[in-house]
Amino acid sequence: MQGSIHSINVREAIAFGRDPTVIEAHRLHSAQTACRLRASERDKEAHMGRIADMRGRHPLATGILAGTAVGACVGILLAPRRGSETRKRVGDGVNSGYRRAKGTVGQWAKSGQGAYKSTRDQVVKGAKGTTQYVREVAGAVTRKAHREGDAALRRMSSASSSGAMGQQPRKAI
Repeated sequence: MQGSIHSINVREAIAFGRDPTVIEAHRLHSAQTACRLRASERDKEAHMGRIADMRGRHPLATGILAGTAVGACVGILLAPRRGSETRKRVGDGVNSGYRRAKGTVGQWAKSGQGAYKSTRDQVVKGAKGTTQYVREVAGAVTRKAHREGDAALRRMSSASSSGAMGQQPRKAI
């Protein structure tokens, strides 16, 4: 197929009075340009992929956190107080934060235990109610089956006592 297109291009070039080598050079230049365009598209896709990867990392948030950490360290190093005093204040702050966090977590745990107990009690109450309901329905079904069975036995016994052995009992509607 490629050879036939090339031969058509050469025939057209000769027909229009053009040099076939110029046509071939133009075709080669077009192919190189197409390759460069495909390469730039691949580069663009790779760049977009890198941007998509960065979205999960949050570079702004990472920069803010890193800046805060560096600022805190520099502030501690350049503080006007003595090192022992600064360490004591930092330790007190950490202990205070730990105690507050521990108290909050304890409150959350108590709240969670209360919700668990309440839910558990409701589930147990619902299960007992469901059990009672199933027993009542089963009893009603059993009583109905006994009544219908007894009625069928009475019909059969009355039919046999009347002497109509060959007749079938009528169905109750």
